[in-house]
Amino acid sequence: MVFRLPTHLDNLIPPPSTQAHSASAARPWRGTLTVRGMRPSDLASNQEIRVTAVETDGDSDVRRWPSQFFAQLAHGRPILKEVRAWIHQHAPPISTFMPDRLPDPDTNVVNLTTFRSLSRLLFEHQIVAIAGWGTDNFPGGGIIIIPAEHSSALLVAALFFSQFPDIITTRLNIPLSPIMTQSQQHNPYTQPMSSTPISPYASGSRQIPSPTSYRRSHHDGSLSPIEQPISRSRQEQYRSSIPREPTALPAPMAQPHSAWPAVRDDDRQYSPYPAHPGGHSRYPPPPPPRTG
Repeated sequence: MVFRLPTHLDNLIPPPSTQAHSASAARPWRGTLTVRGMRPSDLASNQEIRVTAVETDGDSDVRRWPSQFFAQLAHGRPILKEVRAWIHQHAPPISTFMPDRLPDPDTNVVNLTTFRSLSRLLFEHQIVAIAGWGTDNFPGGGIIIIPAEHSSALLVAALFFSQFPDIITTRLNIPLSPIMTQSQQHNPYTQPMSSTPISPYASGSRQIPSPTSYRRSHHDGSLSPIEQPISRSRQEQYRSSIPREPTALPAPMAQPHSAWPAVRDDDRQYSPYPAHPGGHSRYPPPPPPRTG
């Protein structure tokens, strides 16, 4: 049997429980960032972005972060420059977000595109995004998201574990409670849908009228083709529906005695009847009709 003698090196090796705690602390945070108001046409819509915190500066306390943040854009309040200067001056804990790598290629492209769209939106409008913690692990505050200075593939989040600074509470005055509803906390993938139904014919220029529209279109007392009895002649049905304009009348016949309409000069050689009286006919004239 072999016994190992304790040495002074044992103090340099942490126990297994401490090793597991250190490994969990070093693991980067991954979660969902749900942003409200990215679409100018529908500011109440939400966009979900899968993100990961790749770098942290200061005590970020990532272990107590929620799995999802609900952020709201501060539209109409261009204070990005002031917030950036405040962060450089007071140096709060900072975390850098980047889009998470998803296994599905198409979903990964959509996620990356949405992430970059959010970064450009914040930069072009000089606004910030604000998200509360949405958990009881922190007494208040949340994160303030601003775009990175030199890349649209990164977002910078300033962390506040007790309350937001005065530059946010006094200048923005954004209520964060409507963003985190009870249903969103239980189901993080539930997104509010627009109350306006989308019709497949909304964008088309032609619409199929209903039968009642024909009844309203006849103001002269005549019945529409749908309401006319079947026993009436087909000629009367078409006569009531065709607009009576002089331009709609058929062209007069060139030869009253001929059953064929007038033809062009270069097509007369194909006519079965002579174009002029006494001319040569390629085919004999038809037999006279029976009398009696």
